[in-house]
Amino acid sequence: MWQDGYRNIVNVDYSAVVIEKMKAKYSDREGMEWKEMDVRALEFGNESFDVAIDKGTMDAMMAVKGDVWNPPPQVVEDCTQEVDEAIRVLRPGGLFIYLTFGQPHFRK
Repeated sequence: MWQDGYRNIVNVDYSAVVIEKMKAKYSDREGMEWKEMDVRALEFGNESFDVAIDKGTMDAMMAVKGDVWNPPPQVVEDCTQEVDEAIRVLRPGGLFIYLTFGQPHFRK
């Protein structure tokens, strides 16, 4: 996105190690921020963003053993919290883009 001209990008990851590595790798990219944060409890104000993108986060939360058709209650709660937080931080008319490697028949 940055290479395509977007200069106001906030990246969030749960892992402090990932955040530090990405900050170092892309330190020359003005307008790109890296924040260690839990997507289930975002530290941004309401209506802060025009677009929110999930690129594999929900896939990672869904990667539990058991029946993919009937995930454990904690997985459902975690995924619901992520979506609720994405909606909360989006401005009216904002977009939530969800990118997944999951097979379509596993998404209800």
